[in-house]
Amino acid sequence: HAVAWFAAGCYYYLIKKYESARRFFGRAAKIDGRFAAAWIAYGHAFAHHDESDQALAAYRTASRLFPGSHLPWLFIGIEYLRTNSLTLAEQYLTGARSLLPWDALVLNELGVVNFKQKKYEASVQLLLAAIDASPRPREAFFCNLGHALLKLRTVEGVERAKRA
Repeated sequence: HAVAWFAAGCYYYLIKKYESARRFFGRAAKIDGRFAAAWIAYGHAFAHHDESDQALAAYRTASRLFPGSHLPWLFIGIEYLRTNSLTLAEQYLTGARSLLPWDALVLNELGVVNFKQKKYEASVQLLLAAIDASPRPREAFFCNLGHALLKLRTVEGVERAKRA
């Protein structure tokens, strides 16, 4: 029964009706309080409306339901990064990395945190690792890498950015 509500929420999320999606995800989570995917989706729907506190609460619930999963930690880190809380973002993303060291999205987000902290060399290393870890790297990985390489302000960095 909860899966049907979750599926409807996914439909509304897909067509960008986040308020409706949130209601369906919330209902799915209420019907089955141990449905971690519903809690994560519920958090995403809140995040789309810039409701960080509620998004973080939903992600934390998912992390309690699946303590060995890196995904809730990743999404908490992304939410903190979105709100420019870089220390907390780094803490949660590092936690996600400890659970799944070669997740390309975790590495990319850590690279972005380092970039925002002006740690460009570390950012480049993490972004290169994200590209290496992904069988089909996202365009954003290369874009982030290019920005980090350009911030190094070296000829080699500019040449590497052009190739990326």
